[in-house]
Amino acid sequence: MEFGLRFKFMVSLLVLCFAVPVLGQNAQVQFINASADNDVVTEGLQIVIADTDTTAIDFQSATAFLEIAIGTPSIQLLHADTVAFAGTLNLTGGIGVTRYAVVISGVLPGNLGQYDNPHTRELSIATTQVPGIFETAADAAKFEFVFFNAGTDAGLLTLNVDGVAAVTDADFRVASAYAAVDPGAEGLELTTGGEYVAAFAPDFSTYAGQTAVVVASGFIDPTKNAGGKGLFMDAYLVDGTTVSIERLPDPIDPGPWKNMGAANWEFDSVWEDTTVAATHGIAVDADGKVWSGSFGSGTAGIIIRHADGTEAAFSPLATVTVDGVETDLAAGGCRGMAVGKDGHILYEKGALLLKINYLTGEGMASWEGSGSLENPGIDSEGFIYVGKVVGTNPIVVLNGETLAEEQTIELPGAPSFGRGVNVTPDGKTLFAGVLDDVSPLYMWTTEDFVTYSITDSIFANTDAERIFKGGHRTTMNWGPDGRLWVSQDAAYSPDDNSNNALVAFDFDKMEYQRLLMPETQGDLGNGPRNVAFSPDGNTAYAATFNSGVIWKFTKVAATNMQFIHASADQDAGSFDIYMNDNLVVDDLGRMKATAFMEVPSGMVNIKVTPGDDADSTIVAMDAEIAAGGTYVTSLAGVLPINDGKYDNPFSRDLNVNIYKTDGIREAASDPAKFDFVLFHGVTDGEAVDAVADNVVLAGGLDFGAYSDYISVDPGQYDITLTAPGDAADVKALFETDMSDYAGKSAVVFAAGFVEPTVNEGGALLALYAAMADGEVVKWDQTIQLNPGPWKNMGAAAWEYHSVWEDTTVAAAHGVAVDADGKVWSGSFGSGAAGIVIRNANGTEEIFSPLAAVTVDGVEIDLAAGGCRGMAVGKDGHILYEKGAQLIKINYLTGEGMAMWEGSGSLENPGIDSEGFIYVGKVVGTNPVVVLNGETLAEEQTIELPGAPSFGRGVNVTPDGKTLFAGVLDDVSPLYMWTTEDFVTYSITDSIYANTDAEPIFGGGHRTTMNWGPDGRLWVSQDAAYSPDDNSNNSLVAFDFATMEYQRLLMPETQAGLGNGPRNVAFSPDGNTAYAASFNSGVVWKFVKEGTAVAETENTIPERFALGQNYPNPFNPSTIIPFDVAQSGHVELKIFNTMGQVVATLVNGTMEAGKHQVTFNPAKLATGVYFYRVQFDNITLQKRMLFIK
Repeated sequence: MEFGLRFKFMVSLLVLCFAVPVLGQNAQVQFINASADNDVVTEGLQIVIADTDTTAIDFQSATAFLEIAIGTPSIQLLHADTVAFAGTLNLTGGIGVTRYAVVISGVLPGNLGQYDNPHTRELSIATTQVPGIFETAADAAKFEFVFFNAGTDAGLLTLNVDGVAAVTDADFRVASAYAAVDPGAEGLELTTGGEYVAAFAPDFSTYAGQTAVVVASGFIDPTKNAGGKGLFMDAYLVDGTTVSIERLPDPIDPGPWKNMGAANWEFDSVWEDTTVAATHGIAVDADGKVWSGSFGSGTAGIIIRHADGTEAAFSPLATVTVDGVETDLAAGGCRGMAVGKDGHILYEKGALLLKINYLTGEGMASWEGSGSLENPGIDSEGFIYVGKVVGTNPIVVLNGETLAEEQTIELPGAPSFGRGVNVTPDGKTLFAGVLDDVSPLYMWTTEDFVTYSITDSIFANTDAERIFKGGHRTTMNWGPDGRLWVSQDAAYSPDDNSNNALVAFDFDKMEYQRLLMPETQGDLGNGPRNVAFSPDGNTAYAATFNSGVIWKFTKVAATNMQFIHASADQDAGSFDIYMNDNLVVDDLGRMKATAFMEVPSGMVNIKVTPGDDADSTIVAMDAEIAAGGTYVTSLAGVLPINDGKYDNPFSRDLNVNIYKTDGIREAASDPAKFDFVLFHGVTDGEAVDAVADNVVLAGGLDFGAYSDYISVDPGQYDITLTAPGDAADVKALFETDMSDYAGKSAVVFAAGFVEPTVNEGGALLALYAAMADGEVVKWDQTIQLNPGPWKNMGAAAWEYHSVWEDTTVAAAHGVAVDADGKVWSGSFGSGAAGIVIRNANGTEEIFSPLAAVTVDGVEIDLAAGGCRGMAVGKDGHILYEKGAQLIKINYLTGEGMAMWEGSGSLENPGIDSEGFIYVGKVVGTNPVVVLNGETLAEEQTIELPGAPSFGRGVNVTPDGKTLFAGVLDDVSPLYMWTTEDFVTYSITDSIYANTDAEPIFGGGHRTTMNWGPDGRLWVSQDAAYSPDDNSNNSLVAFDFATMEYQRLLMPETQAGLGNGPRNVAFSPDGNTAYAASFNSGVVWKFVKEGTAVAETENTIPERFALGQNYPNPFNPSTIIPFDVAQSGHVELKIFNTMGQVVATLVNGTMEAGKHQVTFNPAKLATGVYFYRVQFDNITLQKRMLFIK
C-alpha cells in the first residue's frame, strides 16, 4: 500500500493557489451530508451559499462538484426551514482547478441533549472544509481516498486496511492525507487506542484510478444516542455517488437464546396478491376472518376473507364512519393492524387509529396521533400501546374500549425509525422494532408502569451468533403458542432475501425458531410485516410489503423427542446434544432426561459431545425423523477414550451410541393406567426377561433395545430381571412404587453395572423411570445379602461437643492431632490462610496459620487451599497433602522437612508400625506408593487389583499386611487387600454386611479411614454428592478383634448442607475426637462419654437421661434406653422428620430406675426418626435411622 503519496504535492498546489489568485475563477466544491442526527437522517438539509443558491442534500449522500466563485461566501445549513448552522467558506484559486470537499457532521443544536458526548466536543452541526481533492488517482492501478472521522461519540480512529494502518489517530472533524490502496483490499478495521471499534468488508474492485472521501459516521453506541444509526462508513466518489461499505458483525459474547432451528411450519400458498398492494397489516378475528390492509392504493379498501378464501359480505371495506367523520380506506396508507381484547379490529391509517366492528365492518371509535403510527400492541387488560414510525416516542397508551388516551411513555434510547411496538401481557415489558441491520431488538421494562428502562435485548444466541443476521426488526406479534413472532425484513435491500423470516421467541425456554419466507422473483423482497394466526393456531398469515402479497402457512404436527443419558461411564458426566449442528440439549447429566421437546423432522444429524468440550464429537449419526412423530433417544455405553477400561463379558461394541425409537407416548393411553417401555443400557448385563408378579413384561431384552409398551395398574411391583426363559435365574430385583403414576407414561431404563468392581467402581445396576416431563425416578436394586461377620453394637460411646473450627476452614479435607495435642486442620478451599494449628484450649499456635513452607529452597503456598489429606507420621511430624505433593512438616516449629510429589492428586495416607507411608491417588488409586517415613523417598509401588476408580483415602494395618481403600459410590463394600510377601496384594475380604444380613454402609461414600487410639478403624461415611440426605453420614468404628462396629452420627446441619466426615483425629489421651467435614466446612469436636453406661440395672439413676438407641441404624427393631430418677408420668413418642407423631411407646406412670423399650416400625418407611421422652416438664430427644 501507499499512504500519503500526494501530501507534498497537495501542499505545493495549495501554496501555489494561495500565492496566485485569479479573478473570476471558480472553485469546485462537493458537499457531503454525514450528520447522523435522527432528524437529519429522516428529513435531510438544505445548503444555502451566499444567501442565494440553495441545494437540498439528503443524509448519507453527496453532491457532484458544484462551481462556486472563489472567496469567502457565506454558507447556511437549514433544517425544516430553520438555520442550524451559519458560517463561511474559504475558497482560494490558483493555476488549474481547486477542488474541495465540505463535510457536514454533528447534531442539530436543538437536539444536543439527546446525544452522548463522551469526549466533551462541540457537537453542533457544522461544516468542515477539506481542500486539495483530486479527480483521479495518481496511480491508475490504485484507489485513493481521504478519510474523515464524523463520529460524534468516536475517539481517535485508526483505519487499518488488510491489517496495515492506512490512517492513524484521525480526530473528530479532521481529514487525513490521501491513502492509496489496492482495489482488491478485503478488510477495513477501525480501532481506537489499539482496541477494536468496527470492521468492514469493502468492495473497491471497480474503483481503480478513482478517488473518494471515505467518511465514518453514526454512533458507537446507538442506545446512548437517541437510538440513532450505528457506526457506518461510506465512500463518496467525485461524481456524487455514495458507496456504502458493508459493516461486518461485531464479535459478540454468547447470549441466552438457544437456536432451535426451523419452526414447525410450512408454506401453503399465496393467500392474497392482486387484492393487496404493499401489504402493511393483517389480523384474524374470532370467527377466523382474515383482514388485510395495504399501504399502497388501488385495493378498494380493507379486504376481509373467510378461512375458505371467500370474501365477507362487507368486503372490501372502502370507508368507515366514526362520529360522523368518514375515513377513506380505499386510498391505502395502512400502517398496521391488530385485534383488540374485545375482538374488534384495530386499523392504522397514517396517524389515525380506527376501531372497527369485526362482525359488521362498522366504525366504532378513532384516535389520531401526532405522526404515522407503528403497529400497535395490546396487553392482557386490553390497553393499546401505539408508537410513531419516526422516533417511536411517545408511546401512547389507549383505552381498549374508547381509544381515549390513558398515558404516554417515553422510552429512553427509542429507535429513530420503526414499524411496530408490542408489550407483554402484564404490561411490564415493551418491545420496539429497529430499522437497521445491526441493532438488537430492545426491551424496556418497568415496575411502576411509569418509568421504563432498557434492561435487556434480543441480540445473540448461545453460540455467540447474531440472531438477526441482516434485515430490520419491523413488527412483533404474539402467537397463540405464547411466543413473540418478530418480522425480520430486509425491506431496503430486496436483492437479499436470505434472512427474511418470522423469528419466534419462547421466553419461558429462552429458545427461538425461524420461519423463512417463500422465494420470490428477482430482486422482489419477500420479508414479512406482521403475522396473524387462525383461532385454532394452525394457520398463519404473513403480510409482505415488498412482494405485495399475503403468505399462508400451516403448522406442521410437532415432532417431539425425549433424550436420556443412560451412560454409566465415570467420565461421562454430561452430554451436549446437537441436531443439524444446533445445540438442543445443554449439559444433560448422567442418569438424567429431558422433557419432550420439539425437534426438526426429515433427515437429521444427531451429534453428541462432552458437556465441557463442544469440539469433541463422541458419536454422531444421521436419522430419519418423521414429522409429527414422538421419539426417545437414549445414550448408552462407555466413552471411546475409555475403551478397554470397562468389562465386556459379551463382546459388544461398548462405545457410547445413540439408541432411538419412535411411537413413544407422552401420557398413558388409558388415564387409569401407567404405561412404560423398558430400555436395556447395561454394558455388562446379559439379555434378560423383565418379570413382575410372575408375568413376563419383556422377554429377551438385550443391550440397546427397547421393549413394547407395558400398561399396568398403578401400584407397587417387584420387578425381577432374569435369564431369558428361566425365572429362577434372578439377575437383579427391584422394589418399585408406581402408585402415583396413573395416566402417566415413562421410559424405564436399566443403567449402571452388574459388577461395579470391574467397571471402574461405577454405579451399581439400577432402574430409572424417565417421565415425560423429564423427572427421573430411581429404583435401587434390592440386594439379598448373606449375613456378614460384623456385629452392630449400635451407637459409639461418644457425644457431640461443639464446632471446633468453622470460619478458619474452607471445605475441610484433613485433620491431625500431634503429640502435644495441637489440632492441625487443612482446607481444600481457599480463604483459610493456610494450615490452622490450635492448642487443645482453642487458642492458635504461634506459627498458625501456616501459609507456606519451604523444602530444599522451594517455597510451597499453603494459603491457596488444595488440601487432600493429613496424618501424623511415626516420628510425630505432620504429613500434609496438597494436590500431588506430600509435605512433611515439623510439628514443633511448622518448618518444612521433606517433600515428595506423585503423579496425581493424592488420597489421605496410611502409616504402618514401622513408619512407612502408603499413598494412593484420587483418580484410579493405583499405584499405591510406599514412602520412607523419614525422608519420603520411594521404597515400593503396589498395584491393587480391582482398585477403586475414584477415592479419598487409603490405610494400612500396623503390620503392613492389609490395605484398605475408600470407594466413592453408594453400594460397594470397603475392600481389603492382603499380602504375605509384601509384594503381591489380593482382595481377600471386605466390610459390607453385618450379622443380620444388613448393609453396614447404608448409602454414602467410604471416604477416609483412620486408626483410633482404641485400635479401631474409623471409616468416614459421607454422602458428599447428595447433601440433601445426611441420614447415614457418620464415623463407623470397626473392632477387628471382636468383629464388632459402632456408629457415631454427625451433627445436624441446615437443609441441603452435607455434614459427612472426611478424616478424624484423636487427642493424645483418646478422649476427644476432631472430625473434618468437607461440605459443612467445619471441624466437629466430640468427647468420649463417661462411665455411667456401666451402671447396673439395679442402680437408681441420679438424673433423668435418654440413651442412644441400639442397634442404630436398625432393622427390624431397636431398643431405646432411658433413666428415670424418681417415679412419675413418662411419655415416649416417635416422630418423623415432618414433626408428626408416628408412634406412642409409653404414656403412663413409671417407677424410678433404668428402663428400655423396644420399637418395631414394621409399617414405616426407611428414614430418619426422632424419639422423644418427657418427664416432669423435661424433654429429651435423640435421632435414629431405620433401614428397611
